Amino acid sequence: HEVDITMSVDKRMSALCGECYSYGKKSFDIYISGKLSYKETMITLCHELWHCKQYYEGKLRDMGFGKTKWERKTYKDVAYSEQPWEIDAHKMETQVLGFWKRTKIGKTFY
Repeated sequence: HEVDITMSVDKRMSALCGECYSYGKKSFDIYISGKLSYKETMITLCHELWHCKQYYEGKLRDMGFGKTKWERKTYKDVAYSEQPWEIDAHKMETQVLGFWKRTKIGKTFY
């Protein structure tokens, strides 16, 4: 079950903290704003990695033309704060970061 995730930090990003693009279920690009603090970068990375998991599991799918499919329901023109995939990712980002902090590698960064 190999997954390809490419992450880039972009100082030109100003309106967003991060973005995740899916190319099928196993290839993803994550872009993180280069204007964030270390802590904000790590939280954003965990948030975007959670989106990768949502895509991988088939829960989240970009349908094009501004439509997104989440758990078999199609959404269009939904405010960011009301998007169920974003609510889920915000709920999980600190849990994912907490898990990583407890790993051997994570402990060397915090």
